Amino acid sequence: MAKLSHRLRVGSAVAALMCVVLLTTGCLVMYDRNVKTSGAAVVKASLESVREGATTRDDIIAAFGTPTQCLKLEDGREVLTYVHTRRNKVGWGIIFIVVWKSDSERVIRYHFEFKDDLLVRSWREETA
Repeated sequence: MAKLSHRLRVGSAVAALMCVVLLTTGCLVMYDRNVKTSGAAVVKASLESVREGATTRDDIIAAFGTPTQCLKLEDGREVLTYVHTRRNKVGWGIIFIVVWKSDSERVIRYHFEFKDDLLVRSWREETA
């Protein structure tokens, strides 16, 4: 009788362990990261060579490529704008228990203002 009781306890423990293993195999830990960028990434080293009163419109286009926007003002000034967007999506979770997601976007705009094809002003805007 004692052997039967011992076998029942061992059998119950093994069955319980198997149930735990089977039930928790579906609880996968997931991690996902997705980074998307668009627009021209303006390199800091290239920005250091930009000088008001000396850099020309053609210099900016040669350094940074085709601008995202080009605005011609009535007084003859022109503003070239380069927009770079970085979207970062991160998510992780344990299925059926916890799920966490983060979605962030960072937009950087570089503006270059010209008068008679010479740079008169430049500035940067950033939104997060």
